[in-house]
Amino acid sequence: MNRRIFLPLILIVVLILSACGSSEADEIAKIHGAMDAYSDALLAGDLDQWLSIWDEDGVRMPGNEPRTVGLEQIRASIEPALELVEFEEFEIYPEEIHVMEDKAYTHGLYNYTMTFKDSGDSMEFSGKFLTIYQKQEDGSWKIAVDSFSGNAPPAAPPAPSVDEEIAKIQEASKEYASALVDGDLERWISVWAEDGVQMPPEAPRVIGADQIKAGTGPLLEMLDFKEFTTYDEVIHILGDHAYAHGLYNYTMSPIDSEETIKFDGKYLTIWEKQADGSWKAAVDIFNSNAPPPAPAEDEAEAMGEKEADGYWCYVPVFDRLEPVTFDPYEGDPGKEFFKVPYQSEWTGLISGESKGYGMLIGRVIDPEMPSEPFLFVDTESFTDAEIDSKVGGLHMDFFGNRDALGSDWKGTWIITGGTDELEGVSGEGTFWGPGWMPDADSEECGNMGLIYYEGVIEFGSE
Repeated sequence: MNRRIFLPLILIVVLILSACGSSEADEIAKIHGAMDAYSDALLAGDLDQWLSIWDEDGVRMPGNEPRTVGLEQIRASIEPALELVEFEEFEIYPEEIHVMEDKAYTHGLYNYTMTFKDSGDSMEFSGKFLTIYQKQEDGSWKIAVDSFSGNAPPAAPPAPSVDEEIAKIQEASKEYASALVDGDLERWISVWAEDGVQMPPEAPRVIGADQIKAGTGPLLEMLDFKEFTTYDEVIHILGDHAYAHGLYNYTMSPIDSEETIKFDGKYLTIWEKQADGSWKAAVDIFNSNAPPPAPAEDEAEAMGEKEADGYWCYVPVFDRLEPVTFDPYEGDPGKEFFKVPYQSEWTGLISGESKGYGMLIGRVIDPEMPSEPFLFVDTESFTDAEIDSKVGGLHMDFFGNRDALGSDWKGTWIITGGTDELEGVSGEGTFWGPGWMPDADSEECGNMGLIYYEGVIEFGSE
């Protein structure tokens, strides 16, 4: 009786073991099929078919690249490659497949040959892989995690040639000039490094792209650059940095004026290579290339160089105050911009009446109160100025600032042109003073704004 029972029991155990062995073999066969489908899809260049082998939350971990998670990222990482190459061969050699309930892992080797579509060049690769498979509800297996890397070290990218880097810097230099001629502040500031340093003549240095932009923006509102040309005489590459020096010249006119002013000078620039391979200006210094016109020999002693000092009184023309939509601070609500007309009376070596038109920038401290002016750029024109008993038209430019509300204004001035007896006059200097306030009351200017000036003026030959 026990024997009769025992024999069927043995048969049942054998059948169970056989069934178990058959089930594992079936799962391994399905995983082999998934690997074949992986290769076939790449050979066919069928991205959708290839993605269908991946679990929805799959993780792809290729060598020498960031990992990608999920089907959307995986698609984005492989799609550009399939547009550039065709796979001629793709073989996968699993050395072990181990099934653990609804998970399985396999590792082994692979090799493939691919051809670049544009050139027809072919390349062969071999490597190793470790893949985790996830069993799906329909009984199929899909890739959950796949990591692979080549057997050979990646080829080092070819180092850009010195000529290529010099060409990039030359293009950046041309963009600098072209953007000024177009009056495009955004393009011009994009040539600068974020922590760039600008060192203009007769003015304090400016640090940081935001401050450089804030200082140059008002100038582009007031001046029209007709031409701007740079001549790079030397560009020397020093790893991720380079220096360049050369000459420049430009022609500009005040907005709404027919007056044309020409400048030429020299510059020295440090360029800094960016992560994307472009070059940006890190430090830039420039100044005039030629001295002011020298006086004629027979008049040098009589005319010569004059020390300029005095003051001027001015008042803003508030009924012509214009808010400005230009905003170099990208819409920062803490800043306000105005075009401000001025009328001034000058005393000292420079005397006469002038009319000015400036850009005033203010900080908004309290939204219920007027903003606090802290920066201005101004241009002044005299119809009949007098300097050392000589009379004629005169044009001057100013750049100034102050540290806090109530503190004195300070800055620099420069003579940029003259007519009649003042033709050929040049000069520059500094200024300071309280300026205009609603309660202004000074001995020199009464209720007008007061500014003192000093500097040097020279005359050209008649």
